[in-house]
Amino acid sequence: MNATGRRVLGIGITGLVIALSVAWRADAGQDRFTSEDTRLTMGAETVNPSSGDRSQHFLVDFMLTAPLDTHPVTRTDKPALGAWLNARFNGTATDAVNGVQQFVGGFEDTLVSGNTSDVFNALTLRAGVEFGPRTKWSFNFGDHYQFQVLGIAAAGFTTPAPSSGEPPLFEMTEQARARFVPEDVPGRATFTYIGFVVPDRQRFYGSWETGLRLKTHHFDCTDDACAKRVNFPGLIDITVGQNEAVTGGVRRGLVMSLDGFYPLPVDNRANAVYLFGAARLQRVKALDGLVERDPVILKGAATVQLPSAAVYLHTLTHDERTRDDWRLGVAVDLIRLFTPLQSSSTASQPASAAPQPAQ
Repeated sequence: MNATGRRVLGIGITGLVIALSVAWRADAGQDRFTSEDTRLTMGAETVNPSSGDRSQHFLVDFMLTAPLDTHPVTRTDKPALGAWLNARFNGTATDAVNGVQQFVGGFEDTLVSGNTSDVFNALTLRAGVEFGPRTKWSFNFGDHYQFQVLGIAAAGFTTPAPSSGEPPLFEMTEQARARFVPEDVPGRATFTYIGFVVPDRQRFYGSWETGLRLKTHHFDCTDDACAKRVNFPGLIDITVGQNEAVTGGVRRGLVMSLDGFYPLPVDNRANAVYLFGAARLQRVKALDGLVERDPVILKGAATVQLPSAAVYLHTLTHDERTRDDWRLGVAVDLIRLFTPLQSSSTASQPASAAPQPAQ
């Protein structure tokens, strides 16, 4: 079985474990899902690869968690093990050549100026487990919040960005010829135009990661009686692993990721609003000497019919597609938004006594 098959099998097993856990909890008399278990958000984000143009995209994010034991989430007890699945449909940083500034800008502008199918250009799927002591590593702060430290491990994939159609073409310069056209290419000195294309990829970009999850639970406490809140907790993941989408389409080096998805800390419907952000920092030892390079400024070419003997098409290499990136945005949790609010006073009051029979 190849690497893609192993990743798909692993994600499928995680989904099966979640489904079995849901059925088990239902048989045990617990709710199948609450809004602390599921998050379905829609929003907008800004994506910016290192040395690339910033672009805006819509986002749909779904996350499902399932405790793998019968311990509920309370202030005094937590599940020791849980499975989770996160699917994010959004925009992705587009492959571009470091330093070719006009090419990067034109490519990004073309990509995000179309319809919704152009804006939603990538699916990122991650699945894994979270684990930690049930009664330790949890810290109260304020009257309504509890901070929990967990370990996580996950694997997943990101789909490549769709093709942008005709490759952008530019007038050839000696600087571009020296950097992008190999010495052994026939007719190297005769090319008058240069274009850039991405490789034809047959697999998704695979990833794996392990690290810490900082989870903030929100509780409703009245008269020393704390009821579990009905919104998804805030999450901050700090992980180290490998991600082919960051390291040029191949698994190499290490990628440190910081990913946060945090609700507004309020006690009303506004806590359905989430602020989120992520940064992915790669370290490929072979590229330490190429962290910075002189930019190549190219002038756009007139319309040229392809294929043409005057055009050299450069396929972006693994090194040229390796770069850090970050994203920042805001989204609304639809599950929380349409979940009826629970009254704190009602939750804290005992049930009314049963009527007494007439004497």
